[in-house]
Amino acid sequence: MAKTEKNHNQLQQLANQRKDIVNIHKDVLLYLDKTWIENDWLNLCLFEYEQYYEVAFIDREITDKNQYFSLILENYRKFAISETKEMAIELMQLYSDMRCYGKAAMFRQMQLPETLAQVIHIEEVKQTANEEVASNVSKSQYSKLKFSSEQIQEYLNLFAGREDLYAIETLNFQGKRCYQMVKEPLREEEIRRHLEGKQTIGTYIQRLNSTVKYMVMDIDISRSILLRYQYQEEMIEEYKEIARRQVREIVKIYKRLGLSIYVEDSGYRGYHLWLFFEEWIPVRYAHMFQRVIEGLIEKVEEGITIEYFPNKVRVKEDKAGQIIKLPEGIHIKSGKRSYFVDEDFVKIDIKTLLDSHSRVSLQTIKKIIAKYAKDEQVVSEGKNVDLDLSLFGKLDVNVETVLKKCTLMKYLCNKAVKTGYLMHGERLSILYVFGHLGTRGKEFVHQVLSFTLNYQFDTTEKFIRKLPEKPISCTKLREQYRQVTAEFGCSCAFYRIKNCYPSPVLHAIKDGKM
Repeated sequence: MAKTEKNHNQLQQLANQRKDIVNIHKDVLLYLDKTWIENDWLNLCLFEYEQYYEVAFIDREITDKNQYFSLILENYRKFAISETKEMAIELMQLYSDMRCYGKAAMFRQMQLPETLAQVIHIEEVKQTANEEVASNVSKSQYSKLKFSSEQIQEYLNLFAGREDLYAIETLNFQGKRCYQMVKEPLREEEIRRHLEGKQTIGTYIQRLNSTVKYMVMDIDISRSILLRYQYQEEMIEEYKEIARRQVREIVKIYKRLGLSIYVEDSGYRGYHLWLFFEEWIPVRYAHMFQRVIEGLIEKVEEGITIEYFPNKVRVKEDKAGQIIKLPEGIHIKSGKRSYFVDEDFVKIDIKTLLDSHSRVSLQTIKKIIAKYAKDEQVVSEGKNVDLDLSLFGKLDVNVETVLKKCTLMKYLCNKAVKTGYLMHGERLSILYVFGHLGTRGKEFVHQVLSFTLNYQFDTTEKFIRKLPEKPISCTKLREQYRQVTAEFGCSCAFYRIKNCYPSPVLHAIKDGKM
């Protein structure tokens, strides 16, 4: 028997048995797709994709006689290279048009890296993620990092985003990286586990009031390159050198702008470039600054992609937005730890960065935007609240401390003085902060509200008697006063401790006055 005839017979045998074998590897999927195309077995091409994405045996089989066959196969090939929510919706729509509603439902429910994963029991998430990290990381691949409590708090202040949520990296049913949301504040003990390699944590970078405290550029080898070379280590390293060349050019741009940027090896296929802000700034300025950087980048190297955090996608009301893996975390698939590097891409101790790093002010960012956008109106002094504290006579030391350090409380009190009017929610916000500062704090609530036209002592006293057990949190205040806290600033840094949500009241406790 001739060799080619023998090969054809073996291939025919594989084709006959193909539907009895389960494939979970994308490189095998792409190889078989190419093989079936070369032999004109198009129905098997579609089967490869449907089986890999676990929809093959739902609803009826789609054959090459179907009018949508070529279109759905074309979309599958695109989806395999770039698994985006948009592509999943396209496949869902095509299946709906073919009345394959079971297949369509699978793509509607599919969890993708850039979407919020379904929230499940917190302890279950943590246990699953810990097992996955442990299975991918041998003891020889990382050493436990030892940090003091003060260093972890500085780590939290520098890198952690939104305080009321965080995410744990895990693998979904297809073996792909995704994040499970944890509806709890991120605490010291969780960061310690992250740094010890026991779990990998991501942070939601944008607050509810549309502010961010850093910008990150993600320089990566493109997924198409990884698929083309089937994730071969030598090719990854070759393209990672190209990524390093791209990083060097971007670092030069920042230096010309007079800014310090910090480079982190992400632990797999690229680098994160961190720019830290002095305060939480409105996300629109980060976007405007990104456009400046994009305009100054002369060339994006072939095979390299650049992604920005925050991106320009508007965060919807019921979503939490982008997640970024916190530094020094274990990449759940590669088993490698991320780490910061110097100009020669030599690893540096993160403790050095925590002790000495630069942050840029919003005013500096505005000046750079104005220079390159030719828009002088961008540069304006930050909004300040000028409240004459002498109007209230001799203030209790705790009340005065909170007024001086919480911009929002100062804003609301100033509004009462200047306009003689506060909405009901604003009155309650003042009560839910100063009402927890003892008798003098409650007296101050009366004092502030007495500036309003419809103030009544008895009504105010009734609300004081119904004061909630705990003060209102900073997170709730930012959600209620999104525009005010974004424009006037809300950048207080409190120690994150268990069972304690940050509140303006903590200013008095922090200064040891309560």
